[in-house]
Amino acid sequence: MSWSTLLGQGRVDRHSTSAEELAALGAVVERNLADARVEAISHDTRFGCAYEAALIVATAAIAFSGYRVKGIGHHRTTFELLPLALPGQESVDASRYFDRCRRLRNEFSYEAAGVVDAKEVEELLLQVEAFQTRVKRMLEGRFPSIWG
Repeated sequence: MSWSTLLGQGRVDRHSTSAEELAALGAVVERNLADARVEAISHDTRFGCAYEAALIVATAAIAFSGYRVKGIGHHRTTFELLPLALPGQESVDASRYFDRCRRLRNEFSYEAAGVVDAKEVEELLLQVEAFQTRVKRMLEGRFPSIWG
């Protein structure tokens, strides 16, 4: 898969990001991670907040690459495109992991309650934080200190 193929399929548009956009995305990530750490709420809700943080980090990486995901299934597409935006086996692994999280999130959002446990929330938080660090390093090449 390539960006040109995705453009032709109408799954992405070209996009020129800015420091302001990336800073705003970074603030959303931080808010969602903080919310995900609140132990007084359900594991499903905490997981959902952490999942949204992962989605926004991936969105920032794709924006940095010059694209924006669009259309139905944009969550799935966003995670699928991680290896294009941030090449390497770590991104392939992250793509697969976050897609599994997407399916879990769909389950507790639309079908059942009590789908995830505390261990799954903590694992997702660790994965998002590691992924955020990788994307932050990528962004700093063009936007120094954009995410703190």
